[in-house]
This record gives sequence, C-alpha cells and structure tokens, in this order.
Amino acid sequence: MKINIRIGALSFSLKFSINASLMNAPTSTVVVPDTTDECSDQSATILPAMAQTIHRNLAELVDLGSGQNGKTEVLRRVQVSIIDYVRQLQSGRPLLSPKDEKYLAIFFSSLARERGARAADVESFEVYEAGEIANAMFQSPVFSMMCVDGRINPTLVFGMIARMNGGVKETPAGDTNDFANAVSGGVILLPKSSTSELMSAAFEKYDGINQVLDSHLACAAREKHSVALGEPIADHGLMRDVLRKRDMANAMRRRVELHHPGKKVTPMQISYDPHEGHLFMGLETEQALQAAREGGSGFTEEVLADLTQRGAILHTKALIENTPEIRDAFLAAFRGFRSTHDWKEQYRFTALQFWKAIQTMRPILLPIIIEKLTADTGPFSEGLPDAELEDRATLLLSAAFNGYCNNGGPEPRHFEFADHKETFVQVSKRDFRPCRNMGFSVDSTDLANLSANVEFASTIVRANRSTKRVEAPAEYSAESFAAAPVGVTIKEIVTSEVSEEQWEVLNRIDWTFLQKLPATQDWTMLTKGGFIEELATQNAGISIDLALALNNLREMMAALYDNRQGCRELLTSGKLVALPMLTDKNRRFRLIVPFFLKGFPDADV
Repeated sequence: MKINIRIGALSFSLKFSINASLMNAPTSTVVVPDTTDECSDQSATILPAMAQTIHRNLAELVDLGSGQNGKTEVLRRVQVSIIDYVRQLQSGRPLLSPKDEKYLAIFFSSLARERGARAADVESFEVYEAGEIANAMFQSPVFSMMCVDGRINPTLVFGMIARMNGGVKETPAGDTNDFANAVSGGVILLPKSSTSELMSAAFEKYDGINQVLDSHLACAAREKHSVALGEPIADHGLMRDVLRKRDMANAMRRRVELHHPGKKVTPMQISYDPHEGHLFMGLETEQALQAAREGGSGFTEEVLADLTQRGAILHTKALIENTPEIRDAFLAAFRGFRSTHDWKEQYRFTALQFWKAIQTMRPILLPIIIEKLTADTGPFSEGLPDAELEDRATLLLSAAFNGYCNNGGPEPRHFEFADHKETFVQVSKRDFRPCRNMGFSVDSTDLANLSANVEFASTIVRANRSTKRVEAPAEYSAESFAAAPVGVTIKEIVTSEVSEEQWEVLNRIDWTFLQKLPATQDWTMLTKGGFIEELATQNAGISIDLALALNNLREMMAALYDNRQGCRELLTSGKLVALPMLTDKNRRFRLIVPFFLKGFPDADV
C-alpha cells in the first residue's frame, strides 16, 4: 500500500504491506496535524484511522499526539482499538458497507484525538487556575438540567469549565419522567430516580446547591410534545415548558425538605436562546406568566420584548445594550484579552482570561445587576436571600459576558452556534465541550430513558445531514449520507485515580469472551455479580472501581439493546453504531470494550 505524506509543503511517500480493506483504495493521503491544533478536524485524522502497522512505521517521523499532554501512546492504542472494534462489527453478518466502515473508523478516531486534546486542556495550569477563580465567586455550586441540544451546554451558556464545582444532566427539553404527577396534585420527584440520586450525591459534598432549569427557546422536543397535546405553539411550547420547570423546581424543594434535612436546593429558571447566545431570567414569575396568558399565545417574541423593556424579566443582551456601565466594562475586558475568545479551539486560554475578567468586573457590576433583579418592576421585587441574589447575579454576569464574547464582542458577527451542526450522539455525564465536532449529549445515568433519548437525538443528526447543515464526506452524496450510520459514543467516566499499570491490565484482556457467552445468557442478561465473576476469569488483577465502571458501561449498552426499545433494531441493522468506552476523569478515551450484539439468536426451525 502506498501512503503519501504531506507536512506543510513537504511531501514524500512510504510503502507498506497492509490490509487496505478499511480505506478501500490503493493510495491514500495522510495529512499530519498541525502541532498547534488542539481539536483536529476530520482531514487531519486520516492517519489515526489507519491500522497499527502504519502507526509503527510513522511513529518516528511525525507526532500524532500533538496537544495530548504526553498521552500520545494512549491515543495510538485507542485509535487502533477503534479500528479493531469497527471490524469486529463486520464479522459474520456485516452490519456496514465498506464506505460506512471507513467513515466510522475515521470519525471515531477523530473524536479520540479531539477529546484527548481537550483532556490536555483540562489538565493545564490555566484551567486549574480558572476553576479556582470561578468557584470562589459562588456561594453554592451550580448544577444544571439542560437539553441534549449540542448548542446548549454550561460552557456556552455560562462559561462554566471543567474545574468548576457542579454538574449537568442533559435530556430532551431538559425534562425527565423522574418528575411525575402526584395523587394530591402537583408534581413530585420520584425516589430512586436518576435525578433524585444525583441530588443525593451532591448533598454528600455540599450543604446547598443551585439548580438551573433551562427552558430554551424554539425547543424541538417541547414543541413536538405541545403539538401532540393539541396546544397552541405560537411560542413553540415555551410557556408550557416554563410552567413544567416551575413544577419541577417545587418538587425538588419538597424532596429536599423531606429527605435532606439541613440541606438546601435553590432552583433558578432560565430561558436560553441558542440562536443568539443570550438568555432570559424571570419567565416563571407571576407577572411574566400573566402577560403571556393575556396575549393568548404564550411567550412570543413580542411578549418577551415588552417584558424586557419593562424590566419585568432580564435579558442578557438587553443588559449590555441598555446599561452603559456593563457595556463599557465588557468592551474594556474584551480588548484586554491576549488570546481569541474561542471555547472550541482555545479552551484553556479562553477559560482563564474569561474568569479573570469576571473576577475584575464583578465588584462593580454585581450591584447593578442585583438592583435590576429586585427593582419595583423587576422579576424578584419581593426580594430573595442574599446568597441566592448574589449567585443569580453572578450567573447573569457570566452569561451576559459569555454571550457578548461568543458573538464577537464590539464587532458582532453571526453567532457560531446558532444552527444545529451535530454530527453524532454521545452518552455521558458532564462533558467538557464545545469541540470542533459537535454532538448531542444524552445523560448516561437515566437508563430507563436512554434508548428513547438516543433515538430522538439521532433523528436530528440525520436531519442535519439531509438539510446539509453538516457537510457530507467526499464518498457520500447528501442523500446517501443522511442514511449512513449515526455514530454514538457511550462513555463511562472513571473518576477515581487509575494508574497506567491498571489501564494496561484492562488492555491485555481478551474481550472476545463477551461474544462467546451462551446465547441464553449473553452479556446483556448478566447480573452485576455475574458479570464481575466472568471478568475475574479473564484477569484477577482488576480493581473493584474499574470492575464496577465496566459493569456500568455494560448496563448502558444493555439498555440500548433492550428488545422493548427502538435502539435495538437500529443497532442490529447498522443504522446506529455505538462505541462503548471507559474514559479517565478528564474524558480522555482509554479503553474500547466490544459490548455489541448482531441480533437475536436464530430460532430452531
């Protein structure tokens, strides 16, 4: 096989003897990543998608691990494992066409490199320092419930970063059936639900938490639900969602009062607009809801504009435009940046300069924002506890400045994240986005709804392809790419410290035992204890933390293969391709585990 290598203007060729079925071509071009690039694009990841033989031959010639913080060999191993995994899916009854096989190997390898570079950012001095600065500004850590929408995450909304306390749960519309109607009326948070357990885990560390509930504008999931109920959708279901989140907030308060004495949850509702990168606060108040009801159409653009003009709700964009002190402070801070404000490409530098700027502006601007929150015509004119007011104002300040910077500062440009451009689905806990490859993020703790949530997100990935919001690779037409497999990364994050020796133990396991289990007791049917016993027969040196993490990953994959759910058919027909993995605490891909099924065992006839 002939490989053309191009490093800038320098070109040369190498020849290898290798199975080229993956690439389906006698000649391929390798584009070596620029060593300054922290989140490589797809064109820079053809080389990592090659087989291990190419890695060995090129290892001394080029640096495949730029931006990997000394984890180049980890990246190489994972990328080879990805190729092996995709090929295993082709054993027996092939699930993929050669073109789809090539696409997925390249795409998943691209994600491995990109997430490795982001893990290096997370480990940097800049992000550590930024996290310390940011954490010191909040009375209580901020946890969020947000939509799976790839344009919406705590970093793009508030500038929240990896080293900040708190967390996020991402579900369609930022909602979950963990909240149910009570016999006596109202809504309750169900015991033993994933939301309830996440809150309990938070209270093991903190006496109080802030809980952000987002009702984002133009939510496809909420609009679909409103249409199904025959309700007016002039505001795309926004008012209905605000009311739903208010019920959820009350349910969380009641659960904490009953089951967590001495602890406190402070719900804070927002409505983020992913088309412009700014948010509203105060839509859940009676005066705002009354205005929405009077018009008969909910929170339309006209109603939101009128409420903002009256000061009854706060809009971060209007705060900047209508408050000279805020506008001038933002301009001075933005012009003082040493690096371009760019969460995708300059994460570590953006994090540090952003939170240093907030730290400088906060003493001057916080009193102004608090005054607007509690003005006679403001959303909280009756007043709020001092700690809550301070944290609300800090969130508004960070959201306003982040929106300002994300839109180009004093020279506004088209908001980069205004359009859906998600290319895949990820199942994970809190992730450290955005990166160049945008994806929908589905909460990994909600096993009961995992399949439905992944299936829903995958339909929007296909819509992105069919509407050409996502460019098709050269091998596909727009139409054929819309029908190509959607990649899904399934992440179990190992938050404890794991030595390289322990990772090596996992890498030595022969995972083919998973496919050799009897059909009547395949890996999806095992109990936790049964799986750990099977694991012990392969290698007795695995720590209990890693064994439990592997079982959590198995349970996620089993939930997707549940024959009562739609994802099973999509997975066994190759329309969805899930990549199950363990990551380290910084979300670096560490181990690919072949939890897959081809379908039901053939019946006796």
